[in-house]
Amino acid sequence: MVSLVDTAGDLRITVQDLQDPGCRRYEFVFRGVPAYRNILEEYRVSEPPLRAGVGWTITIPDSPWLDELRAKEPLLDVHSPGCRHFAIVTEDDVVDVLTAEEPEICEVAPADTNEPLPGKSQILRYLEDRERIDRLADDIRERNRDV
Repeated sequence: MVSLVDTAGDLRITVQDLQDPGCRRYEFVFRGVPAYRNILEEYRVSEPPLRAGVGWTITIPDSPWLDELRAKEPLLDVHSPGCRHFAIVTEDDVVDVLTAEEPEICEVAPADTNEPLPGKSQILRYLEDRERIDRLADDIRERNRDV
């Protein structure tokens, strides 16, 4: 994820595929958002795993999070009738968004070729980064030898 901006009920999320050689970026605009959350993917364990599909975003039917909020916040459906649960899944983050409307999605200016990759993870490629991967694996084995 490149950015997440919350302005006056609209949520703008910009993403970039770290493996895209063109460094293309896409912006998702969600209108009338009563709730959202951003969590690192590895910590999202209380709900069913998200299946990788086509694209960045999915709709989550029978959402436990939406059901929980409806039970706790009775005005949710009054102010946002037809609210649905969308999720944007990136290499590092899962952004859950509640809104009644489909997001607007458009391609925005690509990243500059000298700009560092967005995100929190260090991405290593099997063939190009073979030596670094081997050093990391050796380091992990050494640290876990006595465990």
